[in-house]
Amino acid sequence: MNYRDVTFMPSWWNERGFSFDEGFFIDENRRMRQDREMRRGLFDEYGHCGLGEKEPKLRQLMDTDLLAGEYLQAQLLGCEIEFFENALPYTKSLELDVDGLEGLSVPVLEDNAVWHLYSGQFERLINRFGRAESYIDLCGVQNLALAIRGYALFEDYYEAPQAARKTLGIACETIIAAASAISRYTPHTGIGIGVSAILGKQQPDAYLTSNCSCDMVSSQVYEEFLLPMDAELAARFRPFGIHHCGQSMENLAEAYSKLSPEFIEIGANSDIEAVLAHFPKDTRVNLRFDPVALLTKTPDEIRRAVHEMLRKAEGYPHISISSVGVDAKTDKNCVEALLIM
Repeated sequence: MNYRDVTFMPSWWNERGFSFDEGFFIDENRRMRQDREMRRGLFDEYGHCGLGEKEPKLRQLMDTDLLAGEYLQAQLLGCEIEFFENALPYTKSLELDVDGLEGLSVPVLEDNAVWHLYSGQFERLINRFGRAESYIDLCGVQNLALAIRGYALFEDYYEAPQAARKTLGIACETIIAAASAISRYTPHTGIGIGVSAILGKQQPDAYLTSNCSCDMVSSQVYEEFLLPMDAELAARFRPFGIHHCGQSMENLAEAYSKLSPEFIEIGANSDIEAVLAHFPKDTRVNLRFDPVALLTKTPDEIRRAVHEMLRKAEGYPHISISSVGVDAKTDKNCVEALLIM
């Protein structure tokens, strides 16, 4: 197994006539039509590399696996989300102070107007087609905690640990509530989500937590504050996957191994061999290729870099390579160098 995949930035799609304003996310009919045209356009440009579909059919999808971005869980907690035609949704942090945290609680989804926007779409899709596919990013605990507390969270780990635990606890329980609610509509809560679209090929039944921001904390902070939260997720949702797009995953690899994940995503420029030393050979592994390198390196340099990444993962039969966040200015020959085996 050696899957390859890329996920383009919204600007790449926007140059080809596609928009990602709020309507894309809350109007299932528009989204289904646009998704079909996006997959057709992807085939026109990269069908020879295995991307897109020549004659795509409508997919009964929530959100999309063709973009990476998380927003729903923060929106459920009251964060303002700004949508753009040519960029990912932007979450404005609540930046609650310690006193403000005391008034915050896990949202009751049945009473939450935001959730009704999305549950209504699920229900209409199921009533019309008999099924729905969820590509909603499931978020990560610290990612969501930052949307609640802002960067003060990093100070809390040292100066106000109780506030940190309060914030993380609310984030974790909100994520569990949202994932559990989504799972009532679709059997695979994690299949092909945008943050790691290749998951749909490697481990389609996996729950994937997004630890994008965990590269910003020490292994000691992760083990004391965040590992218990991820352990709670791993206990509730199996198979379990860890998305770590940071460049030093080796710092947390030993801690991550305690969760016994079936799938891991090793961030671009992380030490692949040091990470894999902590995981068994049957682990499904996605190696992230740096989208900046894809933009700035030559095709020959990219091919050599891919070969070296695969060499470092030798002995692991379930390997894939992807690049997420590919810039609109990236040369087509460079994308082909990554995708064509």
